[in-house]
Amino acid sequence: MEKELETITAGDVGVLTLEPELKRVRVLRTTLQGVIVDTEYNKQARELRHLVEYTDHNGRAQSRWFNESQLVEVKEDGQA
Repeated sequence: MEKELETITAGDVGVLTLEPELKRVRVLRTTLQGVIVDTEYNKQARELRHLVEYTDHNGRAQSRWFNESQLVEVKEDGQA
């Protein structure tokens, strides 16, 4: 299966080309876990930010943007 590449324009910084990935991540200082479904450059914070899809404590699907520094990747065994 061939992956499509996603191009992100980062203002004066240049252009970043990323392979879309469905990385499982955990938000720091919470138990919230989800999957990264989109990425863009946060010019104000000067770092990447990721759109994370997750299920809330009521079982409803949610999505929210987090700066990369707020996330930690979750390994296959569910550990950070």
